[in-house]
Amino acid sequence: MASYSKGCAEICSRCQTPFSPLNGGHFVAQHGSEEESDMVETPGLSLCLDCIRGATLRGRPHPSTFTHPEEEENEIFCTFCLDGPNLAAKTCVQCESSLCDNHLRAHCQSEDHILIPPTSSISKRKCPDHKRLLQYYCCEDAICVCMDCCQTGEHKGHRTETLNGAFENEKRNLRILLEQLTLTREEAEKRGQSLEERWEREKEKVAGEKVRVTSLFRDIMRHLEDLERRLLDEISRQEEQISQLVSKLFQKLEIQKDELSVKMRQIEELCDAADPLTALLDAKSQADDVSEYVDHVKMAWPSDENILPPMRESVHGLASVTVHKSLTDIITQSTKLKGFFLEEVSDIKLDEKTSARDLEISGDQKTASWSSAKPLKPRMSMRKKNKQIFECSQVLSTRSFSSGRYFWVVEIGEEGGVRLGVTYANPIRKGTKFHIGENEKSWCLRVWYKKYSAIYNRRPVSLDSQVECNKVGVFLDCRAGQLSFYELGSTIRHLHTFTTTFTEPLYAAFWVHHSWVKVIS
Repeated sequence: MASYSKGCAEICSRCQTPFSPLNGGHFVAQHGSEEESDMVETPGLSLCLDCIRGATLRGRPHPSTFTHPEEEENEIFCTFCLDGPNLAAKTCVQCESSLCDNHLRAHCQSEDHILIPPTSSISKRKCPDHKRLLQYYCCEDAICVCMDCCQTGEHKGHRTETLNGAFENEKRNLRILLEQLTLTREEAEKRGQSLEERWEREKEKVAGEKVRVTSLFRDIMRHLEDLERRLLDEISRQEEQISQLVSKLFQKLEIQKDELSVKMRQIEELCDAADPLTALLDAKSQADDVSEYVDHVKMAWPSDENILPPMRESVHGLASVTVHKSLTDIITQSTKLKGFFLEEVSDIKLDEKTSARDLEISGDQKTASWSSAKPLKPRMSMRKKNKQIFECSQVLSTRSFSSGRYFWVVEIGEEGGVRLGVTYANPIRKGTKFHIGENEKSWCLRVWYKKYSAIYNRRPVSLDSQVECNKVGVFLDCRAGQLSFYELGSTIRHLHTFTTTFTEPLYAAFWVHHSWVKVIS
């Protein structure tokens, strides 16, 4: 029996027949020639001459190039199986070959032959310059290198360590990253849970709001039905009164008609009398009596327009007054009872004392218009007299809001830009540093060339809404810390809501550029 080479078995990897090794770790059958042995040049694998000849006679491809036509990219097959494709169990980096379980048992077991999970990318494990295994890690260049790179190559003199050592160090860093990712994922899970809980609470609030709205309208409908019944009863009562009056008038007319008929017969009898003397004496008496009766009838009978009161107009007036007053009372009482009541502000006026130099305030103090053609107010003289004047195109309201719920409507120009909002009483007004929405003391909706955005503390939030109507409603709830904006078109459209805690009295604020604003409520 010949000696072993590097621990390789002296048997055929296919038929398990003993044979002797040649130089370089290759094996051929003992009775085979060196020329025939050259047919197998696969490191770490041995085939006897009979198996080689059988593979050649069958016309099978060289084992190192065998591939199955239906081989998938994620399947690695044994390089040396001649009877068909078998999945590889390991890949030898030294031999650049993949081996199944049977061929793995006959493979060289030396340390030079590194076995890894099956792969087809063996070239990535070798140095592209020296074609040697990548066994070291250059710490300075953060790259895997071979022995030649460390000894004679461009990484000579660099601090290097073995791949296992470098991997252990890297594993420590990876564990730190893993801990960070784990903590981040746990935080994300907590946030998800918190978001879910908050969403459940919000859904409950929305459901409660639906119940409140339904209850409000049911209450209003109940009051409306009661109002309808009472108003119809009152109209019927007035109709009955007028009907009774008409009946009395008809009775009176019938009596008068009877009396007139009697007197007419008396006159006719006098006209037909045979005795002229008697007729003349009675005629004089009858004439005075008839004249006096006619005057009495005329005095007692009302004029044509007063014979019958204008029933429709009377009922219409009653209905109008009743509906107006009652509906106002119903809405006020119901909204207060259900928590929907708010005060629609009608006394908001623009304070010219705070108006910028390029704004023109109307006589009723409801409209502010930007004008570049208007003669500018003297800057220094007016600021010395009144330090509240804005230098940018802004103006505040004369009144403030400190408690309660309020609603006002603003009409805006179709061109240019405006800002609508609220601010505390003492904003910084010097220069252009203060625009409403540009600090922690003001909140605003900006309308800039047909686009909406909300701004607070210099942080704009673009709203996915194009301007469709030039009327904007502003809702302020001081106690709840809520400021909302609505577009008042054919349908009321919510634009944005700020939620905060108001700590000071608030003023309505307006910024205008190449446009105008008008408080219309």
